[in-house]
Amino acid sequence: MTILARVLALIPTHPDERLSAAQIAARARDPSKVPLDRVTIDTILEVLSLFECLDWQQDKIRSKNQMSTYFIKSLTWFDETQHSLCSNWERSGTSGSIDSDMILDRTPHLLKIPERRRMNITKLKGLQIQPSRFQPCSIVVIKTTRRGKSMYLHQFDQAS
Repeated sequence: MTILARVLALIPTHPDERLSAAQIAARARDPSKVPLDRVTIDTILEVLSLFECLDWQQDKIRSKNQMSTYFIKSLTWFDETQHSLCSNWERSGTSGSIDSDMILDRTPHLLKIPERRRMNITKLKGLQIQPSRFQPCSIVVIKTTRRGKSMYLHQFDQAS
């Protein structure tokens, strides 16, 4: 069982008693009985917190509700069976809409969800919208005159 699967399996479900990261670390021992370090546990919990699937009370956690328990158990299955959760990152973009059953097979659509949410939260909070990336771009413009008329040729990118 991987480190991730061991940690996910130890997150208490919503009706159970909460555990601290230290308690999870102590219980997630590998076969050599060495406890996992807190940085690893804290990192896994921090990533899960991005999905708001954990119910925090002071420094103790459990899954937030039944749906979040399903999410955590699903992640555990993907990790244990060594299947990827998302695929087709090579797809160049998104169309207008997609069937929700296909979203993880067409990951640009998955990317579109948090990006739209980021934009909506930014607008709602009155924050400056920051770009997701910066891409250097080259443009070459060539001008010529033919029979007294100006003509232009331009090319974008591919280092022009």
